Amino acid sequence: MPDPVVASAVRECVAVARTYGVVCDDPLVLKESANVVVHLRPAPLVAKVSASTRLVRPDVESWLDREIAAARHVRAAGLPTAQPSDLVPPVVHNGPEGAVMSFWQHVPHDRDALMSSEELGAMLASLHEVLATIPPQTPVLHTPLADIERYVDRAPSVGVADADVSRLRAAYERVTDSNDVLAGPVQTLHGDAHPGNLLRAPAGWVWCDYEDTCAGPTAWDLATMADSDRVDARAALTAYDLPYDEAQVAAHIELRKLHVTVWALVFAERLSQHRDLAADKLGAVDRIAR
Repeated sequence: MPDPVVASAVRECVAVARTYGVVCDDPLVLKESANVVVHLRPAPLVAKVSASTRLVRPDVESWLDREIAAARHVRAAGLPTAQPSDLVPPVVHNGPEGAVMSFWQHVPHDRDALMSSEELGAMLASLHEVLATIPPQTPVLHTPLADIERYVDRAPSVGVADADVSRLRAAYERVTDSNDVLAGPVQTLHGDAHPGNLLRAPAGWVWCDYEDTCAGPTAWDLATMADSDRVDARAALTAYDLPYDEAQVAAHIELRKLHVTVWALVFAERLSQHRDLAADKLGAVDRIAR
């Protein structure tokens, strides 16, 4: 049976695009996780429709606003990045049934391409130099801290007991007790700088998905990069030719592990294929920041 959330997302983004004269008769779902991402074929237009995000981000419109602004700033600085669509106004849109979405230019890309860790580290350094020119728009580490706090403060979801929520809260307190987490200079960050948020276009690698952009120490982005199982952390950090504090990156990796655990649990509420991963992550939560 088709997922009703996905079916609704497709229906709504097609309807919004039609109001601007964009006709889509062959929509293709590219991704389904926090958002439903839809290529509105035959137009070179991609819709990003919020799905699971509302479970921890009731103010999702503000996140999408910041994403659009960050992408436009990065492009203006000359770095390769996905861009809001020029077929639909570059703002956050609401669908006829209440969905929240944004529209992006389609980037043809090789889904099987693998980025080297050295290239990722070097590209993140260049991105940080550009993002540093955007005045911080959020509290420090708003992305991980607000997401985790909202999750542990809400009622337990299906399959998550009160005791599990208490374990998550205890891990959060251990992580944030570290002096290294909030220390150091603060700037605007990508927020989720793992290799899955770069697309291999014909002309080279392109940054995308700034929805998690927030203010914080660059160690947060370095942790999201280094903690990926697709990255040689040492090689990537060596190629990152800007100053950083190894102890702070290590502390942020612990925060990243907890943030990933929370999102695995959020995904599992709606997507059955994430339930085993969520259980594994929850089983390891007591080891975070020990």
